[in-house]
Amino acid sequence: MGYDFRREMKRSLRSAVLIRRAAYVLAFGGFLLAGGRLAAGSHVLLPADDAASIQASAAGNGRESEAPPLVSLFNWRVKAGDDPAWARPDHDDSGWENREIAGRFAGIGTFWLRKTVEVTGRFSESDPPMISIYNLPSAFEVFWDGELIGCNGRWGRDRGQEFPGTTRFLQAFSPRRAEPGVHLLAIRISNFHVQGKTIVTGIGLGPLGVMNGYLRRMVEKRLVSMGLYFVAALFGFFLFIRRRKNFAFLYFGGFSLLFFLHSLWIYLIERMGLRLGPFAVIEVFIIFGIPAAFIMLDAFLLWHYDFRPRPVYLAGLALAMAGAAVFGSGLVGIQARLIAVPVAFGFVLAVILAVRGKRGWGMALVGTAIPFANHVLIFFIPGLTPFLEALPGYAEMVLTALVLSMFMGIIALCVRDENRSLEILRIRSQRLSAELLKKSIQPHFIMNTLLSAQSWFGRDPDKAGRLIEALAEEFRIISRIVSELEIDLAEEIALCRSHLELMGYRRDAVYRLVVNGDVSRLKTPPMLFHTLIENGLTHAFEARENGTFTLTCESRPGEVEFQLENDGSR
Repeated sequence: MGYDFRREMKRSLRSAVLIRRAAYVLAFGGFLLAGGRLAAGSHVLLPADDAASIQASAAGNGRESEAPPLVSLFNWRVKAGDDPAWARPDHDDSGWENREIAGRFAGIGTFWLRKTVEVTGRFSESDPPMISIYNLPSAFEVFWDGELIGCNGRWGRDRGQEFPGTTRFLQAFSPRRAEPGVHLLAIRISNFHVQGKTIVTGIGLGPLGVMNGYLRRMVEKRLVSMGLYFVAALFGFFLFIRRRKNFAFLYFGGFSLLFFLHSLWIYLIERMGLRLGPFAVIEVFIIFGIPAAFIMLDAFLLWHYDFRPRPVYLAGLALAMAGAAVFGSGLVGIQARLIAVPVAFGFVLAVILAVRGKRGWGMALVGTAIPFANHVLIFFIPGLTPFLEALPGYAEMVLTALVLSMFMGIIALCVRDENRSLEILRIRSQRLSAELLKKSIQPHFIMNTLLSAQSWFGRDPDKAGRLIEALAEEFRIISRIVSELEIDLAEEIALCRSHLELMGYRRDAVYRLVVNGDVSRLKTPPMLFHTLIENGLTHAFEARENGTFTLTCESRPGEVEFQLENDGSR
């Protein structure tokens, strides 16, 4: 066997292209990891122990300190049970459990949270200190240096005594209680009505004006995110309706709709402060809605880029999510694990697209890399979570718009390609229409048909009349369908039967067309089966030989199979 230089050269070039694309992917991942570590390493983190520092406006000089005026409080001491002495600053809580307080952290019953806070500078009477507790619908009391300063609902030792509060708690207190120095913030919680474990996603402390401004920006940011997701959902569903059976558009619309509903839910919590009833009902959606949204995004990539075999990919995703739900409970919460798996799966799909060089792979990679950094890399890059939380308020809106624009860009490329294909098909259809019309009115076909009619006039005038009527009916149907891209299969069958009747008169034979299957809703290009039957008459039957054509239609999900047979002797 000789050495094929051209074949080997093409193979080498293909390998080089694959290696280059893989290098791009690795470089992108390297930059992502390096950038995350750099950003996390350069960010000033909160203290690692149980003390946090808050800087108020300096008294007397009218200057703002360099320290942030508003902080989120992490690293709390947690203990189940109840003892009023636990509110005192001098109580020894060194044996209590340390928790970050970012998610579900306690069960049914009563328990306490304690944290020391260092205040430097002085608050003013017009801008007093304020405590914000977000997403804790059970009942609780808040103590500052052992003194009760506010409550949410009514704390109780059992279910009968407890009256749950709302999901948004804001409490301002006297600046004289927040003099510079170390203070103790304690929260006494009873949780008998919230099923499962209690949720806390944020406890903050800061000046009243800054806190109100922060909350206002959060609400405005949520409204913008809701608008972005709502428009994207309409975009996906509209394309699905216009382009039927393209489920990729449906999945993208579902992804956007789930995030819209999630943003709406957070907006209601932040703006209104929901009580336990509606909170408990919709909490299930909050836990599973975001993982479901990212599963929809994975399905969009699988269907849009036609990954095969899709069942294998979906089974792999399902097994990974099942494993995440069962294992790893000691590391992160179940919601975080169920989100991380489909996010990582989508990023892997984008990497595969990049290696294969599929159209729009760059946008897919960027669109999946942002959620990947936010939901997966945070487990591997120390300090990335505080860095992401410290980003400006508009950063979330910008990232949301970027992710949606990437996937909408992929869809736009698909729509543009489809429009180009349709334009090409339209031009070809016009040419085919002209060719079909010329083929159907060929002079020799008309001449032979008229000669057959002339011969029948002498022997059987009625049959000659039926022959001319069949010719007129065939031309009538052809003139009606020749300019269409698709026609009803029933109309194509009527044309074929008219042609068989005509050819039967010409060849002194009887031809039939038998149809098996439901053809009421099927479409076909014009004169497709007419051409096949015409060829069958020419090559399968002898002169004056009767015959039958059988058209069988079998419909399956997503496709239809046709089979045309004849019983000719040739």
